[in-house]
Amino acid sequence: GSGKSTQCPQYILEDSIANGMGGNTRIVVTQPRRIAAISVAERIAAERDEEIGHSVGYTVRFNKKSPREAASIEFVTTGVLLRRLVNDSFLDGVSHVMIDEVHERDINTDFLLILLRELLDKRPDLRVILMSATLDAESFGKYFSSGDDNDVVPVMSVPTKPRHPVEVMHLEEMDELPNNIRDLSQSLLRLHDQQLQLDLEVALSEEKAAMKLAARSVAEDQSKNLNESSESSSSSDSEDSDSDDDAEDNIGFGLDSYSPRLRALNDAVSMRGGNTDIVTSNRRQTFSDKREIGEITTKLLANLAQHVAQEETCAGRKGSILCFLPGLDEIKEATEILQKESDRALKACMN
Repeated sequence: GSGKSTQCPQYILEDSIANGMGGNTRIVVTQPRRIAAISVAERIAAERDEEIGHSVGYTVRFNKKSPREAASIEFVTTGVLLRRLVNDSFLDGVSHVMIDEVHERDINTDFLLILLRELLDKRPDLRVILMSATLDAESFGKYFSSGDDNDVVPVMSVPTKPRHPVEVMHLEEMDELPNNIRDLSQSLLRLHDQQLQLDLEVALSEEKAAMKLAARSVAEDQSKNLNESSESSSSSDSEDSDSDDDAEDNIGFGLDSYSPRLRALNDAVSMRGGNTDIVTSNRRQTFSDKREIGEITTKLLANLAQHVAQEETCAGRKGSILCFLPGLDEIKEATEILQKESDRALKACMN
C-alpha cells in the first residue's frame, strides 16, 4: 500500500522528462496477473488525466492498448515479457524493466530473472527494478551482484510499521451475526476440514508408496531377487503387485518417519479434531467439491459485506469496504449477489 506499483514508474518517467531524457525512456512493468496489469495501467492514466494508450498502456494476452514509443510506461504480464525476450533478446528501446510482486515466485518469474541477469552483461545501460512487499532483498541483491564487493545492488525500503491503526476481528468474534452467515461459515468450515483430512490421506499414501519404491530400489541394487520363482514373473500384474505390497507393508512407518509436510498436516488434522489414524479412503476431491467451496466462500463474503454495510449505515457511519477475492469470476459473482440482495436493506437503513 505504499504506492510501489502506481508511483515508482511515474517517478522514473517524470525525472527522465525533467532531465531531458524522456525520449530515451521506455519503462516496462510486469504484473503477475492480467487483471492487475490492466487495472494499474488504467489507474495511472486516470492519475495523469490521460486516456489509456498515451503515456501509459498495457499489453496482456488477447488485449492490448500500447502506449507511445518513448517517454512511456507499459504494463505487461510476465509471460508477455518472456515472449518479447525470445523475439528480441536485447529488449531494444526499453530503458527500464520493473518486476512487480517478485515474491510471487513461479516458473515464468524465475526464467525472467535468469534472462534479465544475463541481459545486464550485454546491456549495462538497462535498469532492472524488483518490487515486492515481502521481498527477501538480500538474496535477490546477491543474485544480481557480480561478486565484486564494490558492485552491491542498492536496496530501497519503506518502513513496514502501519500508517493507521488496524483492528483484526475474526468471524467468530462478531456478535449477533445473521443466521445465514453463521450457516455459511459452518458449511465452509466443514468442507475445509474434509479437504484437510483428504490432503492427509493423499500425503500418507504418497509417502508410503515412496518408501516402498525406495526399498525395492535398494533390493534391486543389492541383486536381491524379489520374485520367489520364475513362475511368479509370468503371473498377472495384479498378483505381482499384491505380493510386493505384502512383502513391503512391514516397512516401519510411524510418526517419527513423517516428512515435515506430512507432520504438519497430521498436526493440523489433530487440532481440528480429525482422525489421524487413517485408513486411506477411495474418495478423491472432485471438481464439484472445489466449486462448492468457491461458491460458499464468495457468498459468505458478499453476505458479510452486506451485513457490515447495513450495520455501519444504520449507525450513521460512512466509509468503504474493501473485499479481496482470488479472481475476476469471484468478483463478478460477489458483485451480482450484492446488487440483487443489498439495495433494499441498505435503503431501509438510510431512510
